[in-house]
Amino acid sequence: MKAVIVEEIVHFLTQFGYSTVYPAEFGVEDWTSVIARETQRAQCVFWQHPENDCPESPAESRGDCSDPNCDVVEFYQQVLVQSVGMEPGWRGIGFPETREELEGLLSEGIKRVMNEPSFHQLRRPLRFTYPNL
Repeated sequence: MKAVIVEEIVHFLTQFGYSTVYPAEFGVEDWTSVIARETQRAQCVFWQHPENDCPESPAESRGDCSDPNCDVVEFYQQVLVQSVGMEPGWRGIGFPETREELEGLLSEGIKRVMNEPSFHQLRRPLRFTYPNL
């Protein structure tokens, strides 16, 4: 359940927050941002949304997530969550099983964006234990 909540929060922050404030890095309205280009680079190599077709792998679910405002958002939340050592709520087709495998597949460009402190991306797993105030 926590993984689903984290997924939806990351979707929301990426699509309606970061993409608006930092469109060159996090834009999801076209394929020009850093995270959108990374999604395209991964497409049909180590990323396939189950509603999208790849040449050698037809969609597994009905629907369409081929627009960047769906595909990029779904890809990035899995990348971000897994890269800090958390378990995504689900994995795209072909998506790496381990953090280490994912790290080896990501470009330096997306790693730089994810690690830039001014973008306030997740840097470590959420603990889900917070003080009572």
